[in-house]
Amino acid sequence: MLCNILNKLGGTELAYPAAPMFETMNSIGQWASDRMVEHKVPFECTKTTQGRYMGTPKVKKDHSSFNLDDFKRHAIEAYGNLENPKYTFTRQFFQNSEYPEFIEYLRSNFQTLEDTEPNTDVSYGYIVWIEGKQHLLRLSLVGPYFYVSVILPDGSQQEPREFLPNDDVSLRLRKEAISRGYIFTPKEVLNKKIRFGGKLATLYSIIFTYEDEPAWIRK
Repeated sequence: MLCNILNKLGGTELAYPAAPMFETMNSIGQWASDRMVEHKVPFECTKTTQGRYMGTPKVKKDHSSFNLDDFKRHAIEAYGNLENPKYTFTRQFFQNSEYPEFIEYLRSNFQTLEDTEPNTDVSYGYIVWIEGKQHLLRLSLVGPYFYVSVILPDGSQQEPREFLPNDDVSLRLRKEAISRGYIFTPKEVLNKKIRFGGKLATLYSIIFTYEDEPAWIRK
């Protein structure tokens, strides 16, 4: 299988954007081969709940590999277009989990409580207890994006930072998500703005939820 071949190939630990969606394993073959030749990046292939195949980089870095052009491609695929976005894509994901394996990992390894609001969220939200501390994990339905944030005593979120000390308890969860091909989005990324729905909107509102932006999102 192509996935196994790609996983066995060597290469640098260079972050590379996720592949476009493909209907068959054959159609992903040439794309992945080209990426391997150009960038020497090992890829793995995953099948989505819609039956399509997606190539994701085997990223081992524990910091953001966010790429704005790839984000826009994911956003257009999800919303239809950026000028008149449609939110209907979320319905299927709230009925059938988009990330069943990772969510099963969460529930098997941590105490969790789902905190998703289907009327305003375009992501799954989970409160995760890690060594006695509450964290908020958001997994986007727009693309393979996530962040982990400490929930402070007053109920607010600590900003998701790109670099953390080695003893930070949330690193375990972050590294696990990145090893599965998800892309970490720190505060600096989520504060970026683009034209969306006829106005400037933060990437936070497009990727995760369009209500109740945390205090670390600039207005």
